[in-house]
Amino acid sequence: MRKSVKFDKRLGRQQIMVMITLLILGYAATIALSTWQILRQISTDADGHSRVAISAALTQEIARADAYVHALTHWDDEVAEAAVRHGLNTPHRPVQLEKGLLQADRAWIINDKGAALLTFASEQATLSMDTPPAAESLKMASQDADRHSGFDLRNGQLSIVSTIALPRSSELAQLVKAEQSLFLVTQSAVSNTVLARAAADHDPVKISIGQPPSAQVTLPIFDGNGRAVGTLYWPKSAPSFAMVREVVPVMLGIATIFVLLVLFLLQRALGTYRHLNRQARTDWLSQLPNRSALNMAVRTAMREEKIVSLALIDLDSFKMVNDYHGHKTGDELVRIIARMLERLASGDAMAARLGGDEFALLLTGPNSLEHLISTCDQFHQALRAPIQIGEASLIISASIGIVEARDVTSEGELLRRADLAMYAAKRSGKACSIVHDPALDRRSAANIALKDDLVRAMERDEISLHYQPIYRANARDVVAFEALARWTHPKKGLVPASQFIPVAEEFGLISPMGNKLLERCCREWASVGDVRLTANISAAHISRPDFSETVSAILERTQFDPSRLVIEITETSLVKDGRRAKRALDSLTDLGVRIALDDFGSGYASIGFLQKFHFDMLKIDRSIVANCMESASARSMLQACIAMADVLNIETTAEGVETEAQAEMMCAFGCKYLQGFLFAEAMPLTAAADLIAPRGNRDMLLRA
Repeated sequence: MRKSVKFDKRLGRQQIMVMITLLILGYAATIALSTWQILRQISTDADGHSRVAISAALTQEIARADAYVHALTHWDDEVAEAAVRHGLNTPHRPVQLEKGLLQADRAWIINDKGAALLTFASEQATLSMDTPPAAESLKMASQDADRHSGFDLRNGQLSIVSTIALPRSSELAQLVKAEQSLFLVTQSAVSNTVLARAAADHDPVKISIGQPPSAQVTLPIFDGNGRAVGTLYWPKSAPSFAMVREVVPVMLGIATIFVLLVLFLLQRALGTYRHLNRQARTDWLSQLPNRSALNMAVRTAMREEKIVSLALIDLDSFKMVNDYHGHKTGDELVRIIARMLERLASGDAMAARLGGDEFALLLTGPNSLEHLISTCDQFHQALRAPIQIGEASLIISASIGIVEARDVTSEGELLRRADLAMYAAKRSGKACSIVHDPALDRRSAANIALKDDLVRAMERDEISLHYQPIYRANARDVVAFEALARWTHPKKGLVPASQFIPVAEEFGLISPMGNKLLERCCREWASVGDVRLTANISAAHISRPDFSETVSAILERTQFDPSRLVIEITETSLVKDGRRAKRALDSLTDLGVRIALDDFGSGYASIGFLQKFHFDMLKIDRSIVANCMESASARSMLQACIAMADVLNIETTAEGVETEAQAEMMCAFGCKYLQGFLFAEAMPLTAAADLIAPRGNRDMLLRA
């Protein structure tokens, strides 16, 4: 592919890779964060589960103590016998019971004042608590008429204390011979073994009692009255390797599937991007790089500080190919020219189509200008051979503007200079190449300034009309006047029509200016006399679709007789858009307006035009008239032109007659009308009217 498109591909690939990298990194970060959040949630759930499990285990221990103290009231006769066997005791001298007889660590029989009447201790008792619990527990047990259990924490030792009212009929009650209410109190230590077992049901953690440090799982413990007596705590659970091993593969699997899907979609997107990029940078008809691709290539070369040379190519008379052979032939011609330029644009050269019939060649490097000039010469040489498209054999030329960007900093300025050089080539006769020079810029600036002045002159009505008389060759009387535009600039003085008319054509001012001047001259001569009035119409003006309708409207507004009006056109009008010009001329003929072909003999196809178009008058160019005295070939051409016009029933007028000898020769050859400085220069309306004022009836002027 061409360099500019390669550059776009490389740039697009880099952008896509950056996007892929950022997307994968972003997704990896999302996966990592999600995994971390999941593991934290799992850890939090595990802490909650461990709290529930340990709380349940402790509740189970409470239930076990409740069941035991309740059962103890049914076999207290055995305990009583053991007490008698060991001898009655005081609260400070507990009875040491045999193994298995007392499953609690300690037991008391106490009265409703909380005083211990009888104390028991198991063989494994290691508790230092020799006093029974507070009387408040006894009161609650008495009110509930049931057992009452809760935790107790003394000296850092966690235990379960159970209290139950003792029936008076029990052996233990009779043993102490007390008249008041009695209670049986048991105490069982909650050993580390019990806590470890409770923790092991969920997770092997170490449970501690006391004030917990930070970042710990806590569980408050309460006595039988619902008062908090302490706090259990253990470390928060951390996700185990097994947990990570279960979660991470799933997340990695999801991530892998996602990355593969993203890569697939991005590959498709990259393909679509390349296709659209190629379409955006490629001309659909010629398949050459388009204007956008050319601009990018120029910018790249300038950024790399390369010397850039550009040729702007415009095909001459391409519109005629479309008009006479059809757009299908024109499209095929564009494709043929494109392949021709591709073959010439070898190496680092780049061919592009800017649109329509405009192409470009771009070269870079120290000798790029010389190589580009040589390439353009080869292109001119190749165009000399006819191009066969179907049954049409086309001979095409091109106007080329060449510029070297040694002091240019933007592609827009480069194209502007190349465009100036290309239009200079067209003004120089087409089918040539012109290298840009500063004089073109000065000329362009002068034309723009002249255009601005011309616009103001039209607004201020500064453009006037002068009239040059046309005489009958034999009688030497005035039969017509040619209207000629005159512009007197406030500062520059008289500006020649040959200078401001091309500017008006170039900047689209010729139509409004021509319409205004045509209406003025028709209005001025509508009541001045019956002579003919000839008006020059430029190629740009007559090519407008509404030209004939505009002329008809002017004639109606000014009440000017159409048969008195002669429209003069040049070969350029017919070459530029022959079909439209013919339609306009036929419409004017239908109105009664006469048509004259101006500057006959100065072109190369006038004879063919005489056969194809209808003309009433033929104005022989001043160059033939000037040379007829010295050149036999010029005289022969003049005689031939007049004879041919007579055969076609076309009146002839010789322009630029400056000597009597020239006038006599024109008369001798049969030329009917004469015009030139020999008779009169262009003059204002008043002076022109004076030439015909003495006449009374001027009807005979129209019968000439």
